[in-house]
Amino acid sequence: MQKQINNLINPLDPGTVAKFLQLRRDVMFLTMDTAVRHSMRDTFLASNNSHAYQVNTSLYGLLVMVMMWLCHL
Repeated sequence: MQKQINNLINPLDPGTVAKFLQLRRDVMFLTMDTAVRHSMRDTFLASNNSHAYQVNTSLYGLLVMVMMWLCHL
């Protein structure tokens, strides 16, 4: 992570580093959430719960869009 901080435009600016760390934290939580949702989808399919699968799939698509948006900030 230090290498990533060193590669920031202004690695000595506390605001820049704080923003980087906040975005990194957000991506970490969204990645975990995505992994859990993917496992839930498999579980819903295995148990023939199509309604829960559809709801989870819809939310998963929205989550992917948010992650892509955060990565481009």
